[in-house]
Amino acid sequence: MSNEQILAEVAATKKMLYSLRVKQSTRKAFKGHHFDILRKKVAQLYTVRRQREVAEGVSKRDSREIMRQERKTNMYI
Repeated sequence: MSNEQILAEVAATKKMLYSLRVKQSTRKAFKGHHFDILRKKVAQLYTVRRQREVAEGVSKRDSREIMRQERKTNMYI
């Protein structure tokens, strides 16, 4: 899985989390344990990404800067 695929999967998972929050706020039927599953999935994807960066020699500071830039560009996805 490439970094672009990981980011796409993270974006899709975050959209699912958002839709769950909407269902919760509108009192529609939803499974509460899906929040935990989706949050863990996002964390696992970020962990895989960070492990690759460590293997490439990217520092923690540089990694955070990259994450900030990606969040700015993908803010409205």
